[in-house]
Amino acid sequence: MVELSGPPPRLLHDDGTIARYGMFDGPIADVDLIDAKIPGRPGVLGRLRLKQWQHVCIVHPQAGLTFAVVDAGYLRLGWARFVDRVTGESYEHEVKSPVLSMAIARSLTDDRTWLHSRGLRIDIHNHLRASRHQVTLEATGRQAPTVRAELTVHADWTPLVVNLPLGRGRSMYSHKAVQPVSGWFEAGGTRYECDPKTCFAILDIHKAHYPRRTFWNWATLVGSAGDKTVGLNLTRNVVVDDSFHENAVWVDGQLSLLDAARFDLSDDTRWTVGTADGRVDLVFQAQGERREDLNLGVMVSVFRQRFGTFTGRIADHEVRDAFGLVEDHRSVW
Repeated sequence: MVELSGPPPRLLHDDGTIARYGMFDGPIADVDLIDAKIPGRPGVLGRLRLKQWQHVCIVHPQAGLTFAVVDAGYLRLGWARFVDRVTGESYEHEVKSPVLSMAIARSLTDDRTWLHSRGLRIDIHNHLRASRHQVTLEATGRQAPTVRAELTVHADWTPLVVNLPLGRGRSMYSHKAVQPVSGWFEAGGTRYECDPKTCFAILDIHKAHYPRRTFWNWATLVGSAGDKTVGLNLTRNVVVDDSFHENAVWVDGQLSLLDAARFDLSDDTRWTVGTADGRVDLVFQAQGERREDLNLGVMVSVFRQRFGTFTGRIADHEVRDAFGLVEDHRSVW
C-alpha cells in the first residue's frame, strides 16, 4: 500500500507539467490546474477539460445540509439541499447555467469559493492559514423553503490530499476531510445550532482533467461508534491503479488509509460498500436522492447522489445509522 507523504507546495511546475503524483498528509498551497500542459489539448481546449468543484456536507444529529459550487467547463451549477434526519423530508435550491457568476478557490490557504445567483448565494472562505473554512449561505425563492447558514468548519482533523494520474499530463487533485463545525443553519424557519462535538462537515474540494469517458462511485459518512467519532471516504473511479486511491478512515481525527474500495449498486433498494480486504463492510439505506441527467449531444452526464444512513463495520468499529452520501456517476465529457 502507498504511504502518505509530505505535500508539494504546488500541483504544477512553472512549465505546466505535473509536479508530483501521490497521497499526502497535508494540504497543498497552490491547487490550480488551469495552466496544466496537456498533450494534444493546448490552451483553451485544455481549460475546457478541467472539472472543478467544492462540495460540503454538514451532518447535524437532527439534520443534514449539502451544498456545492461546480464548474464543469461547459456548464456551471450550484445547489443547497436540506434533509430532516428525523422525518426524512428534504428539499433543494438549484441553479445552473454556462455563465453563472462563480469561482473555485485556487488555494485553500486563503482564498474563496463562491457563487452569486438569484435565489442562491454561497460563500466559502477557505482559510487554512487560520485553520478554518468560513461558510455563508442563503437560498431563497419559490423552489423550496428558505435555507440560511453561518458556519465555521474547524480544520482540526488531518485531511486526505491526493494528486492521482489520469493519463499523460493529466491528474486528479482532491482534498477530502471530516472536520468539526460550529455556528448554525436554518431551514424552513427551524434553526439548528452546531456543537463541534456532535456536528461535522465532510469536505470535498476537487480539480481534474478527466478523460472523455469518466465514471466514479463515492461513499462518505460521519457518525458515532461507541465513544468514538468515525469518518469514512471510499472512491472507485478511472484511476485504475489501486495503489493510488482516496480510501481512508478518520477515528477522532486520526487518519488511516484503507484498501481498494468495492461498491455493489446492482440492487436499487440495497447498496453495499466496502474494501477489498474486508475491513469495511457497510449497508447503505437511502433516504432520498438528487439527480443530474444531462444530454447535450456530444456531452452526456448521468449523476445520482443518494443521502441516507450506513450501518456495519469500519475497521474495528461498528457504526449504526451514520449519515452520509453515495454517488454513482457516468459521463461523456
